[in-house]
Amino acid sequence: MSFDKELWVRDSFSSKYKMPNWICPHCSKGILQKDNESISTYNSVETNNAAQISYNSDELAKFNFSGYLKCNGCNERVVISGYGIYFDERLTTQVLAVYRGKRIPVYYPTHFQPELKLFRLPNALSTQVYSLVKKSFGHLWYDLDACANKIRQALESLVIENNATGDKLDHQIRSLTTTLGNQVTETMLALKHIGNDGSHKGRPFERSEILDAYCLLEDLLNMLYPDTREQDRRAKIVQTINSIRGMKKA
Repeated sequence: MSFDKELWVRDSFSSKYKMPNWICPHCSKGILQKDNESISTYNSVETNNAAQISYNSDELAKFNFSGYLKCNGCNERVVISGYGIYFDERLTTQVLAVYRGKRIPVYYPTHFQPELKLFRLPNALSTQVYSLVKKSFGHLWYDLDACANKIRQALESLVIENNATGDKLDHQIRSLTTTLGNQVTETMLALKHIGNDGSHKGRPFERSEILDAYCLLEDLLNMLYPDTREQDRRAKIVQTINSIRGMKKA
């Protein structure tokens, strides 16, 4: 499962804009699906209070939700929760708590359990790096700055695991150019700068920016831990054909 940025651009779903085809985190093949009975909604206290007011209230009709999604392949259940906002039927205007017209709920997930995997993580990853990247996936839904910080922490662990030298991360990355190559270290430097932005810049990240960071992270992991399964499979075919001098035994 490679990273598909377009799959993760949207951070919400509704009856009009269907839930994206999120991949099951267990089997990495099936699609997570919901039915009307699997998601429960309940109003926030502020919305209930505002709805009791007879005059026009500027309190938006907000609600919370929780439930589960089910994989259409392995039947794994993934818990989902978050908040929602009611829009008018044209999905152009957020409605008030006392709005009496046709309302359409829009769901904004904030948590999945287990975390959704944005792309396949190499089996050779250390436990620490694997854990940090998975945590960053979870932060995508509610804290993009924390998401960037987890990516940086994963980078720091990768640098140490590759026997970098130097006191600062910048120097450590550059020390790996000889052993890992310029393309790897340049990608590492780009991820380092993204992590710095998450810690020090005043402007919050946009979702598309974090998704671009994941493109770079996937590239980096593929360079460090290339997937040779298909190459190995074909090499075995070559070996078998040459050993029996054909495709079939006599």
